[in-house]
Amino acid sequence: MLQEIQILSSKTRYWGSDCLIPRARLFPLFEEIRQKRLTTVIAGAGYGKSTLLFQATESLKMPVSWYRFDSYDTDLKTFLFYLIDGLRKHFPEFGRRTLEKLAKIPDSDKTSKNIQNSFLREIDQFVTEDIIVVLDDFHEVNESKEICQCVTYLLENMSSQMHLIISSRTEPNLPLSLLRARRQVFEIKEPQLAFSIREIEQLFLQVFQLHLQKPTLETLWQKTQGWVSALILFYHALQKKNPEEIENLLVKLIGSHVIISEYLEENVYHLQQPEIRDFLLKTSILERIHIKFCNHFLEISNSSEILEYLETRHLFTYQMDSEGQWYRYHQLFQDFLYKRLVNNMQEEKIRRLHVSAAVTYERQGEFQEALRHYLQGHDFEKASILIYHLSNSLTFRGQLHLMQSYLRNVPEKLINRHPWLQSLQAQAYDLFGKRSEAIWCFEKAYKRFVEQKSINGIGLCIEALGRQYLSAGDIHKAIRFLKTSLTQAKGTVEYISSLGTLSLMSVLLGEQKDADQYFAQANSLLASIENDEQRISIYSWVYFSRGFRFIVSGDFSKALGIGMNLKAKVEEAGYDIMATFSYIIISYACFFLGDFDQGFKEAQAGINLMQRKQIDTFLTYPLLLSGSSLNAMGLRKKAEAIKDVKQGLQLSSRSENPWGRMFGYYTLYAIHKAFDNPQEAETALKACLAICDELNLPIDKGIAGLFGPVVETAPAGLRVFCFGRFKLFKGDEEIRIEKWKSKKAIAIFKYLLLTRARGYKSKEILMEWLWPEKNPKQVVNRFYVTMHNLRKSLEPDLKKGMKSAYIISHEDAYRLDLGADGAADIDVYAQEIKNARQKRSDPKQMINHLVKAEKMYTGELFEEDPYADWCAREREYYKSEYLKIVKEIMAYYRYGSMLEKCIEYAQKYLVIDKYGEEVYRLLMELYDAQGNRAMVTMIYETCKQNIVNDLSCELSPRTQRLYEKLSKPSRIMD
Repeated sequence: MLQEIQILSSKTRYWGSDCLIPRARLFPLFEEIRQKRLTTVIAGAGYGKSTLLFQATESLKMPVSWYRFDSYDTDLKTFLFYLIDGLRKHFPEFGRRTLEKLAKIPDSDKTSKNIQNSFLREIDQFVTEDIIVVLDDFHEVNESKEICQCVTYLLENMSSQMHLIISSRTEPNLPLSLLRARRQVFEIKEPQLAFSIREIEQLFLQVFQLHLQKPTLETLWQKTQGWVSALILFYHALQKKNPEEIENLLVKLIGSHVIISEYLEENVYHLQQPEIRDFLLKTSILERIHIKFCNHFLEISNSSEILEYLETRHLFTYQMDSEGQWYRYHQLFQDFLYKRLVNNMQEEKIRRLHVSAAVTYERQGEFQEALRHYLQGHDFEKASILIYHLSNSLTFRGQLHLMQSYLRNVPEKLINRHPWLQSLQAQAYDLFGKRSEAIWCFEKAYKRFVEQKSINGIGLCIEALGRQYLSAGDIHKAIRFLKTSLTQAKGTVEYISSLGTLSLMSVLLGEQKDADQYFAQANSLLASIENDEQRISIYSWVYFSRGFRFIVSGDFSKALGIGMNLKAKVEEAGYDIMATFSYIIISYACFFLGDFDQGFKEAQAGINLMQRKQIDTFLTYPLLLSGSSLNAMGLRKKAEAIKDVKQGLQLSSRSENPWGRMFGYYTLYAIHKAFDNPQEAETALKACLAICDELNLPIDKGIAGLFGPVVETAPAGLRVFCFGRFKLFKGDEEIRIEKWKSKKAIAIFKYLLLTRARGYKSKEILMEWLWPEKNPKQVVNRFYVTMHNLRKSLEPDLKKGMKSAYIISHEDAYRLDLGADGAADIDVYAQEIKNARQKRSDPKQMINHLVKAEKMYTGELFEEDPYADWCAREREYYKSEYLKIVKEIMAYYRYGSMLEKCIEYAQKYLVIDKYGEEVYRLLMELYDAQGNRAMVTMIYETCKQNIVNDLSCELSPRTQRLYEKLSKPSRIMD
């Protein structure tokens, strides 16, 4: 079986005709390619898209990476391999790290963002000059959601040095509106590609050495609309024709379909020797043609000469590689040839032709190509063997749709005769959420395996049926079936997996001793599994049941350890497709330990993994959604919590998954309880208990007791007031200073608050800050006591071993989290100032934000610590910002003739800065405008006293002159 991706040089170069005419009128378009992030060339078959791009890239003299898709290139891992290979031709160091990551993951994990991010990072590092990347024949993969998502992601994030060109017969399924709005897309369409009269003349004269009269050229342009394939076909029709005959041919040209159907027949195909015609028809069943393969397939020795002949005579045949080993027909020509083959050859002979190709492919180890031809040749027996041969790889790589499409082509009566095919059909049904069909197929296969005494087949069906019955909600039937049937599967890997299933079911029923025994049996047998993929898969399932056991029994730290170890193991092995189970365990353990931020991230990572694979198996997807929802609740993100749990309920209802519904309703109950919605909480709880009753679960133990502590775990946010005297509220309750465990705890809280935007602070930095003159080894215990006091001050009921909701630690580093609805006045203050700056064009909105910010400043930062050097810079910054915004408010009110308001804010300014001489001058002018001469004198005297007496400085001449002017007797008389 082919496991490695083979890079075909035929797909990484231009493979059109070398006989080109320079299209001077299009040269100005070429420069646009250099300026844009994306260029699209969209036109039907035969419009010369690839030829134009070849000319453009040659003209631009830039490095080019060329990748031509075919119908088998819908796999994203292959796509990335080809992109990397193309770029490495110009930048040899590029792609090493990304290739290493790609080699470690299964194909089914093909949309992993970390792989794409690695690719982008290497572009930034190694792509040192502008380069063009051509994706030719993109229509072949336009329905591949994974490739379109990847191309979209690359377009959004790739370096400006990369210029992407997409050539396609149809509009690419990419969201291009934003790029178009930014003028980063250049689009070339059919009208631009169509040949002009002048270019038609050049084509016939320079390439075909045929001179046409002007009236003939004009008529030819009108009839073909400049479609280059039609022009080439017409050239073949002109062979040995006189002017009158040429005129008659032009009259007959009534449309492209007529051109293709008639002229290929009369002027290309029938003009060839019988040997060539036979070669053309038989090779029309091949997507691409390899010389050595053709010689074996057709039992001839001159494939090379025939293909070279076809190419040199412009007979729609193109060489695909520089070695001259791979060729391909133009799609229009291949379609014509295959249609003629079907019309002129008996169906049975065509089938034998496909089977002959399949046999040749199979001998060369190209099993998927062989399988396709066996199916087209209706040799279903051999096709069935290959389907089974490829099934493990296809399933593990996530190519489930492909396997399903193969099975759909096999007659049902043949599937019914082969229990292995029945089991594959059942697996496909299971993976696509068709449980009843899956159970029916597994039960049929199980009976046939028992008749055949196939222990491996029996083991597979027993393990699958145990899970299926459990997934359907009949846990007691699942246990009975496994207990009575499992001995038949001893010695198989499925036996070990079934022990894991029994362990999980015992956990669900609260039978922890039985769960431990089944786990111990399974764990002792894991090392005996020789196949790496199977061992990791079954290890993940067995340890998922183990982690779940500790979640249900309340030992959350143990559960977290199992989840983290499981995640590390599958990632180290390169099989992170199995990481879904670990995400479930980690997200739930983090929730119950109070680490909601990490729990939410892990649940979302698992959800993204499931979405990429488009798989919803057993409990995993609804469990992940419930885990995400619970942690969102812990973060006080009500909207996100409700959204996730409702999605999980919808999925569970659609797939008839009672376990997912039970988890969903209990989670919904917990959310409504936490956010004080008693009626909604009661409704959700009743629905959950009804499902527990339906599943015949014990309410007081097992899975039904899992969410006991949920309703009390959502912490209130912290509201911190830093301006003026420090105050702290948890929800509506103030944590008064006298309740703090130590002054050092208060100090470290303030420090973490001011520095939290910079991320985690290491233990060493914090110790140096708290005890600058001490040896770190002498104060490490005091540090941990201080951190403990800090946590207890914030959360007096925090139990040993549980994580704080507010003091987040990671590898002896710490940061402060105020909670989802927490806030600090310094943050609100800064945000209002930022909002004001963004609204400068709208003075009314701007002043509203400035007034809000001014109200937030109730005094200097941490007034109770006037001599604290560590916050001196921040204190001065907030003060200077305050004075700036007060001046802006004063200016707004002054020019709006709102004198009282202006006076009010001028006085506020002087409370903070009593030496603001320009503000004293402003106040004198304002009081003078009101006719209040006494206040003018008072303001002047206050200014003089503060500046002259305190600072021992003279008042500025400007202030003196203003006062003299305002206090003149003549002005009083006025």
